[in-house]
Amino acid sequence: ALNGDQSFVRESVETYQARRDRTVTRINAIKGLSCRVPKGAFYLYVNCQDLIGKITPEGKVIASDDDLVIYLLDSVGVAVVSGSAYGLSPYFRMSIATSIETLDAGTDMMSQAIAQLRS
Repeated sequence: ALNGDQSFVRESVETYQARRDRTVTRINAIKGLSCRVPKGAFYLYVNCQDLIGKITPEGKVIASDDDLVIYLLDSVGVAVVSGSAYGLSPYFRMSIATSIETLDAGTDMMSQAIAQLRS
């Protein structure tokens, strides 16, 4: 593996950078979410502090990142992991180890769900 063709590494880096950059831009366009550009990894930590205290259409208060990730899963089928699982509240972790199309669909669904929250 170390002596063979390494061109796939360069291609993989370019692919993950494109996924990262596009997804960070899309997340930062969603009111209530923010995300810094990570230097490495295949996941993002998304700040959701501005959504804490919001109310779902069903009347449930989003009291934590745990509540938000459950809301996203239940309302639009988007699975992300609460930051509290990593000691990083109020964030959630989102994998970018999938296609651009899947990431775009996921961020679109997150945007729709978050737009339904009220103060």
